[in-house]
Amino acid sequence: MKRCLLALVLAAALPAAAGNAAEEDSVVAGAREFVAGIGDRTMAVLTTPSSTEDEIKIGLGELLLEGVDFELLGRFALGRRGRRAKGSRFEEYVQLFAAHIIDMAAERFAEFGVQGYSITKARKMPNGDVIVSTEIYRESGEPFEAGWRVRLRDNRYRINDMLVEGYSVGIHFRNSFERAIDGSLSGIVSKLRSKTSGSPALELAKKQLAIN
Repeated sequence: MKRCLLALVLAAALPAAAGNAAEEDSVVAGAREFVAGIGDRTMAVLTTPSSTEDEIKIGLGELLLEGVDFELLGRFALGRRGRRAKGSRFEEYVQLFAAHIIDMAAERFAEFGVQGYSITKARKMPNGDVIVSTEIYRESGEPFEAGWRVRLRDNRYRINDMLVEGYSVGIHFRNSFERAIDGSLSGIVSKLRSKTSGSPALELAKKQLAIN
């Protein structure tokens, strides 16, 4: 799970190592370019001199809130409850869920040193999503493979899941939420409130995430 959250906020900061964008269709090429753009900006946040922990968390949070479809990922994590969830309680859940992921991702950056990574391939799935696969290089330890599931929705590319060695962030949280208290949305919200209390990421999510 640590690797999933690390990879969720990184994209290719190096040129693509495999595949020719000219040979890809426009959606696949666009997803590849989107991931690369997020990567450049992520590396800029991480390498800004004298940044405090909160400043890094806010910088990463802004990128995640822009690049990840937290409403879609949050609905998936809720399972069947997510299809009919709506209203102010669901909006609070999505904000808390986003803040929790941002906090966990920032913590992982305190543990992992990232030297860079390359895009290895990008392929379209039957439903139209694109999996952009990368190899991530760390200061110590073996590199590992990670993939972003990217969707073009309303003329905008967004990440809707992350896979590491076939393991999904969305499924991880779905399994976790099924065990949360009574499994209700209220119970999940209560659990997430306790995890994100006082987090600057939560204030950021409240400002930027509004569910229609």
